[in-house]
Amino acid sequence: MVLVCGPPGAGKTTRAHELAEAEGLVVYDWDDPQWSGEDHFRRGLRALRSDPGARAVVIRCAATRARRAEAVAMCGATEVEVLVVDPEVCVDRIVKRGRGDVRKAIRGVRTWFAEEQADRVPYSSSGVPAPVKGRGGVWSRAW
Repeated sequence: MVLVCGPPGAGKTTRAHELAEAEGLVVYDWDDPQWSGEDHFRRGLRALRSDPGARAVVIRCAATRARRAEAVAMCGATEVEVLVVDPEVCVDRIVKRGRGDVRKAIRGVRTWFAEEQADRVPYSSSGVPAPVKGRGGVWSRAW
């Protein structure tokens, strides 16, 4: 069970589909038309967690450690990937794809980075595990 997080325009959906294809996972994306809103999506994630045979990748923005922890608890993720992309790259991608409310998505990028920056704590040898930088701007850590 993999949780993919990042700001709007970071490539979460692309990364989730890469993982799904490579590892035989089902993608849970709030933007898919099967979900009729946040409550319906959350119920789906809780059902996913209760299925011992589930193999999936879940997409959430989750800028802060608390929001990622909430998402992990909800779906039962065993791995978390946070996509680290320059904010201007995110904005450029959003503008180029031109879907939905572009202004709202751009505000979402700025909000995500502000929340993520405010949530940062220095990692040390005090037992707090530091993320491991992976390929393509992915910070990954087993949860």
